[in-house]
Amino acid sequence: MRFTKRALSLSAAAFMLTAALCQPTMAAPGKTNLGTVAKVSPSAVTVDGKKDAIYDKGLNVKVQGSDEVSADTWFLWTDGYMYFYADVTDPELKDCDAETKKTTPWTPDNVELFIDDDNDGKDYAMQYRVDFTGYGSWKDRSANKNYYTTDVIGDDFKYAAVKTDKGYTAEMRVPLNGKVGNEVGFNIQASFNSIASDPWKTSEYNYFVLGEPVKADTPVTDAPKTADPISLVLLAAAASGLVVFKKKH
Repeated sequence: MRFTKRALSLSAAAFMLTAALCQPTMAAPGKTNLGTVAKVSPSAVTVDGKKDAIYDKGLNVKVQGSDEVSADTWFLWTDGYMYFYADVTDPELKDCDAETKKTTPWTPDNVELFIDDDNDGKDYAMQYRVDFTGYGSWKDRSANKNYYTTDVIGDDFKYAAVKTDKGYTAEMRVPLNGKVGNEVGFNIQASFNSIASDPWKTSEYNYFVLGEPVKADTPVTDAPKTADPISLVLLAAAASGLVVFKKKH
């Protein structure tokens, strides 16, 4: 009986150890690496709401909010800047009048990019936005300063959007201080659907790594990782029980 109990105890311990080693790392969603972002020449990208071929060498992240709303997004970087492109499926686009946009520019359907430069998960992230009509705005959340009108935005933040037969595309160039190997925390929100369980907490963000330079005519032998939307769903659900913020009406 003593041998049987000991054998059972050893088996149980081995099972528990194996189970622990096999558990996915879901405890800290803000520290999940979604891939590497390729560095490119600034001349390879034109911010006009149209997808330049070089984006195919970038990191692809999918946003899945519902059967009707989703987005394919891509990231690239260059010295001083991050480039971001989104192809959004949204058959029911909501807009507002020009005066409303000056005070609440998040009202229309839009794409928002939150950037935590050093991925520390502690400070507020920078928040950049362009709606489907091409109206851009941003907020320095650390300083609690809003830049909601285009006349005070400045040249560092460039943006564009184009309506399509299935929704719209959105493109941005945002300031980014970084070098190869740096981690950058981020969140994407497309038509009010977020890949973070809480889009306002930088500790909930995933991150990517700034990669080596690539040329437009150089084939990619090791393609950047694509963030699987199912994995994102499981990750966020395990952390908080909430995966996306559904589209507001």
